[in-house]
Amino acid sequence: MFKTFFFLFIVLLINSCTLFERNIVDAKLALASVENNYLYIEDIVFSFIEGDSAQIIENQINDWIRNQLLLKSSYNSNINMDKINNQVLKYRNNLIIFEYEKNIYQKYTNNTASKEEIKTYYENNTEDFILKFDIIKALYAKIPKEAPNISGFRKLLKNYPKSDINKIRSYCFRFAEKSYLEDTVWIKFDDVLFNNPLILIENKSHFLQTQKYIESSDNNYYFFIKILDKRIVGENAPLSFESNIINAIILNKKKQEIFDKLRDSIFVNSKKGIDYEIY
Repeated sequence: MFKTFFFLFIVLLINSCTLFERNIVDAKLALASVENNYLYIEDIVFSFIEGDSAQIIENQINDWIRNQLLLKSSYNSNINMDKINNQVLKYRNNLIIFEYEKNIYQKYTNNTASKEEIKTYYENNTEDFILKFDIIKALYAKIPKEAPNISGFRKLLKNYPKSDINKIRSYCFRFAEKSYLEDTVWIKFDDVLFNNPLILIENKSHFLQTQKYIESSDNNYYFFIKILDKRIVGENAPLSFESNIINAIILNKKKQEIFDKLRDSIFVNSKKGIDYEIY
């Protein structure tokens, strides 16, 4: 940290002298310049966790100078500036329209579709929600082998939902390296098996059809999975698993409808010969 502040102090001192000699009065102090373009201290971005901040600042200064010199050379070349200006204007206009439509959309719509809309869309498009991967509702825990009373935890997990979920959560909070205890939420089976020896199972769908409690281990950990429900590849995904995607689809359709009506309304209410001409 001291090295960084020392570096900035030297830069400030040099810049202060230069500005004084040039009789320039400016609230901002420049670190570098190329012709009339300046890099100011406030333009520098660094974090102490990245390492040598003084070196990071110096690299940013050098990168900025290189880019400015390259830009200067580009302006002096035979590039088609009219083409670039047209592209910039097109991008600017599209950005303005985007911001305008976004404001209109936020003004007239909610951020979520209703439960009835989501359910209706799901029921009318079930063929779009065929699973390409296995999903489960489950309790999962990765427990170090040196953890106490593993046999007691094993019994709690095997007996769930007849056992106390709070006791399971308490044990995992104290001893688990990793756990997943949201028993009402669907998740990918592969996500549960990540870094688990069972990831090597070839036919996971068949495996799920015959298992409700799974336990495996490596040299350091026990891996516990209590399967509460499952949907395998080829079956329909549950509505709750697809609700976020359906919500996004419905909102996108509403957005497009609003934008189409907005464009049509503006066109219809505009006067030929006053607002626009066709040649």
